[in-house]
Amino acid sequence: MKFHERLRELRQQSQFMQKEIAEKLGISAITLRQYEQGTREPNIDKLLQLALIFNVSLDDLLCLEDFKKAHEAFADES
Repeated sequence: MKFHERLRELRQQSQFMQKEIAEKLGISAITLRQYEQGTREPNIDKLLQLALIFNVSLDDLLCLEDFKKAHEAFADES
């Protein structure tokens, strides 16, 4: 799973609408939609705010385990 997919999943599991999360972050709903579509990425401050909003670690928000697995598989091929 990638960050934008995880963000969409967390939002859909929460009681929040895109507009509400965007307001909490101080961004437009369009920008949040772009985060969820993977066409734009948040800066570190917004990532930290998102982790707090959804009560998850940055590792979880950024799908660190999936990233590790993908790179381990790539390293094994070399």
